[in-house]
Amino acid sequence: MIGKIIPQIFNGNWQLMVSETLSCVPSRGLQVYIPITNEKNAIFNFVFKAADDQKRRNVSVDQVDNNLTFTLTNFLSSLGASLSNPFNFSIGKDKFLLQLYGLSTGGDILCLTISLFKEKNA
Repeated sequence: MIGKIIPQIFNGNWQLMVSETLSCVPSRGLQVYIPITNEKNAIFNFVFKAADDQKRRNVSVDQVDNNLTFTLTNFLSSLGASLSNPFNFSIGKDKFLLQLYGLSTGGDILCLTISLFKEKNA
C-alpha cells in the first residue's frame, strides 16, 4: 500500500504551501489560519467593502507580525475578481506571496481561492 503522496509544487523560486477554495458570506468577513512554520500560523483577516463607484477596486493591507488584514473594496463580481499581482509580505526572515481569486455565486455567498507561496531558501 502506498502512503499519502504530498506533492511539492514550485512556481520559479516560490513553493506552493496551500491553495484552498472557501465559501463565505462577505458581510461577516473571513479569518483563515495557515501554518507557516512548525511553531507559527499566519492569520489572514479578510474584510469586504463596497464603494459607490463600482469600477473602483482596491486592496489595502495592514500587517502586524504574522497577522494580516486585507480590506478588499468592490471585490465581489459575478465575473470574478482577483489581485492583479500577488501580495508580497514577510514574517520574520521568510518571504511569502498571497494570490486571491473570488467569484460571487449570487446572493450572499463568495467563493474565494487563496494560494500562499513561500520563497525557497537559498
